[in-house]
Amino acid sequence: MPATVECLPDAPIVILKFSDVVSRKDVTDTYLKGLESALRSHRTFYWVVDILDAPTSYLMVVATLQEILQGLVGAPIMPSMQIGCAGLPVMCAAFNTKIPSADVFFSRQEAMHFAQARFAEHALT
Repeated sequence: MPATVECLPDAPIVILKFSDVVSRKDVTDTYLKGLESALRSHRTFYWVVDILDAPTSYLMVVATLQEILQGLVGAPIMPSMQIGCAGLPVMCAAFNTKIPSADVFFSRQEAMHFAQARFAEHALT
């Protein structure tokens, strides 16, 4: 599959994972599936965008997500959404250039650990 969405049942985390055979429509559709899950739960969500398996299409993924978050695609935006990118250093640099508020991680595990720790902190307050 070119793109998948996973919503963790025990934490408000959405994982969007993209492969190298992905289109702009796949990116938008995947974002919308994640958004639908997030809106159903009515919780603040941390989104992990995993582009580690998209070495030739990651620039298009990043550009499309930037357009979505800027409201240029017509997709709704979740104001409480926090976003992070899991990718190689060059991928994360491109992601952070287009979406400067994003956290960047060089592994899936690092991104998941950060997201889970962030929401564990919120649960205690």
